[in-house]
Amino acid sequence: YGSSIKGILKTYFEDFFMKRHPDREADVKPLSDLIFEGKNPKYKKGSHDEPKYIPLYERDVFFDAVIEETYNGKFLVDDSITPHGDNPLKNPIPIAMLKIAAGCEIEFRFRLVDSVIDGKRFSKENKLDLFEKILKAVGVGAKTNVGYGQFE
Repeated sequence: YGSSIKGILKTYFEDFFMKRHPDREADVKPLSDLIFEGKNPKYKKGSHDEPKYIPLYERDVFFDAVIEETYNGKFLVDDSITPHGDNPLKNPIPIAMLKIAAGCEIEFRFRLVDSVIDGKRFSKENKLDLFEKILKAVGVGAKTNVGYGQFE
């Protein structure tokens, strides 16, 4: 879902941004708020000095990912995990499940806009490049630490 993709990107955005732009530390939090929350730190609302939300049509939009191409005509395949009881070498208990087939092509869809913080521009192309690097590095979904949800 788009909201899940947005959450993953938001979680890792600041770390990945700082690796690529160490000279822009002051911009990273306001930029993250602008991209993921739609809050423009330049415009304040009311006496509480809270950032104002920008209109939806000026925000970045995170759409659901879709399977563009199957692998050998399939997009779901059987898989199983085998948790063990007390002894890791005895009595495995297989649990059947479905997973997205390795080799499927998945398209991540966004409607991105250029963002400007204190006169410094972060283009939609820069965002797309950074989002791609994050998704390839950390993956999406459950069990990414054991190889599921990883991308090439």
